[in-house]
Amino acid sequence: MIISEDTLAVVEYLDAFSEQSLRKKNDVSALLEIAAQQLDDERIIGLSFHGSALWKVFSLMRKSTPGSDGFAKLETEFAASMNHMREHIMALSEFSDDETRQRFYDVYLHVHTGSIRNICDLAHDFHHFKELQNRLKHGEDKP
Repeated sequence: MIISEDTLAVVEYLDAFSEQSLRKKNDVSALLEIAAQQLDDERIIGLSFHGSALWKVFSLMRKSTPGSDGFAKLETEFAASMNHMREHIMALSEFSDDETRQRFYDVYLHVHTGSIRNICDLAHDFHHFKELQNRLKHGEDKP
């Protein structure tokens, strides 16, 4: 998949904002590129919203123990955010080339332990995307 210079610039800016901590930089680039080509900003808004939510819940779960107060609610929120992320990835990947579509299926959509970790990594990146959006929205224009 060919990524435009504009998308590469956005991802580089995001990477700088995240202090070079992006985990799925190439996949973020591909998803942003597909959404731009399809004029589908709603999918990116969804990925940033649900990715940020998933990352926050995941972070809380790592600090909690199963069976503790509220853990069941965290598990429910985690599963819901995970499903929303998968829906957005699946919808965007339908507009990609065969190789990219297969890669997204293998890495994110095929149900296995690795795909859960991969979606959490992608959620981490979209959490930073959401944070950057919020900073820019509030006039904080520097990463």
